Amino acid sequence: MKSGEAFKWVVSTIASYFCIYIAFYIIKNVSVINLWLWSLIFLVLLFIAILVCPFLNKMLCTCQTAKNPKRKKSNTVVV
Repeated sequence: MKSGEAFKWVVSTIASYFCIYIAFYIIKNVSVINLWLWSLIFLVLLFIAILVCPFLNKMLCTCQTAKNPKRKKSNTVVV
């Protein structure tokens, strides 16, 4: 995962978090304590996802290279 992709992923996640936060506050009239609880749960899940994502990415990359090994070029010449 490139650093630019990771930055875009984090920014989009935070933006979606704020949209959910505002939606809960306006539509559901949830109390502020419940919002802080949800935000804490969300941040913990986000932290776990950031830690786990590089390992998953590495596993996916190794699976792809195992499925598609580079073919050896044949030494035969067609005349």
